[in-house]
Amino acid sequence: MGEASRRRAEQRKIILLELDAFLAPASQWESDLVAEINALPTLTVPRASADQLAWAKMKPRACHQNCQWQEANDPEGKTTCVDGWWKQPIGLYLHHSVVLRDGQHICITPTPTWPFEEIEFAPDPKLVWRDIDGGRFCERNGRRVGLGVRVNPARTIREYTLVRDRVLAGMDPMKAGVINPGDLDP
Repeated sequence: MGEASRRRAEQRKIILLELDAFLAPASQWESDLVAEINALPTLTVPRASADQLAWAKMKPRACHQNCQWQEANDPEGKTTCVDGWWKQPIGLYLHHSVVLRDGQHICITPTPTWPFEEIEFAPDPKLVWRDIDGGRFCERNGRRVGLGVRVNPARTIREYTLVRDRVLAGMDPMKAGVINPGDLDP
């Protein structure tokens, strides 16, 4: 298997794991958390440029590690990692981290599939990181937080089931995620 094929296979594996994380049945906990996130103040946070992120060697899909590293390695000690929720227009609130420096929040994680220069972000002071059994996990009110929560779980499950089925059938993951009108009709 060539390097490009290996990368595609790894990308498919990651995407399938992320899709599966959002296919769980709806719960009261998720509904309550969405209501609490809706009540949090939302900031428009600029994203660092692709050149800056490449220079800093920030990793895609590693926002928490990127921000924690940035905070720990700031020689001036002016950077703080801020945990919260990236409010995506597709109806997901993704658990996300940005940095705060000199009063300015900045998203420092590369996201090749998000071409916009800013994100809607709700800082959440109830998110707490814990070291448990050799791993590092985030909790909110004593419950472990995953990738995020769904504003409309039924719709997300329908959409993500379609996308997962397409990826499993061999479709390119970036193309599989494009849902056109009529794709979800019975």
